[in-house]
Amino acid sequence: MMADQWARAEALLRAAWQLDKTYDTAGNLGNVELKNGKPRQAAEHLRFCLSALPPSEPVSQRDRVQRRFDEARKLIAALDIMVNVPGAEVSIDGEPVGVAPIPAEVFVDPGDRVVTAKLPGYDAAHVLVTTVKGGSHKVTLLLERASGAPAVEEPVVASGRTSPTASPSPEVPVYASGTAPAGSAVPGSSLAIKAPLRAPASALAAPSSSAPVLPPEVAELRELYQYATPEGGR
Repeated sequence: MMADQWARAEALLRAAWQLDKTYDTAGNLGNVELKNGKPRQAAEHLRFCLSALPPSEPVSQRDRVQRRFDEARKLIAALDIMVNVPGAEVSIDGEPVGVAPIPAEVFVDPGDRVVTAKLPGYDAAHVLVTTVKGGSHKVTLLLERASGAPAVEEPVVASGRTSPTASPSPEVPVYASGTAPAGSAVPGSSLAIKAPLRAPASALAAPSSSAPVLPPEVAELRELYQYATPEGGR
């Protein structure tokens, strides 16, 4: 396919994903995003595909998607974020990523990243962490009650995620309370998820009869890509 065709394929698959978040759309979209030089987005969608693939899918299909995920993961970094107070809003470089506890590693582009946690009644916590390709970095944000509020010791809330089976990757915990110093860069290694996170039940549920009908060209793309381009087809 020509570059403009890959770009059009990504746009169509992204539209399909917004309408109906299914594992096949996620796999196709992740594969195309990887082809278009967007490994972070690709890793997110391929992880969803791996977690949602039904047992009826052939092992060879899962292996193909896993290889695509591993390829994308080597090009990006991941943050394992923990906050001591549940319910805090977490953002990276100003972009919201969820509410504590964060259930999964957050994929980021390599480089300096500012992680922030905010919650009414608490002083915001910030940390600057330098991430590297293939690395996995632990970040702990400690929120302190704002002046005038009663001091209450809060336990650190773990992410609660199911850890994927992977080769150990060097990690350095970075703590922040208020404005914290920069975290140190950590040489990382590839992280291969062998037991992916389970997708929310709502995401895995079969589309209802009232679900939007996908445009014909999107349906054709699903059949064309079959979740991941076969070996040699990239």
